[in-house]
Amino acid sequence: SRCLKKGARVLGPNGRVFTEDSIGDALATRDLMSHLRDIGIMTGGPAPFEKRDRSQFLQSLDGIIQTIRNGK
Repeated sequence: SRCLKKGARVLGPNGRVFTEDSIGDALATRDLMSHLRDIGIMTGGPAPFEKRDRSQFLQSLDGIIQTIRNGK
């Protein structure tokens, strides 16, 4: 959220592009899941990082780089 406020482009580890509109939900979900783990209701973390996550991340990163190069 701080990066978005400074005009940066923000990607999640799975390639999800965050915007001012979507970052709030992502942060709220992260905080909720962390709290549930802290109190013992949930004991797991995020799903393992897989090849498709890496592929999606690289594809999104490339898209952002191309957009910046094209001056948008």
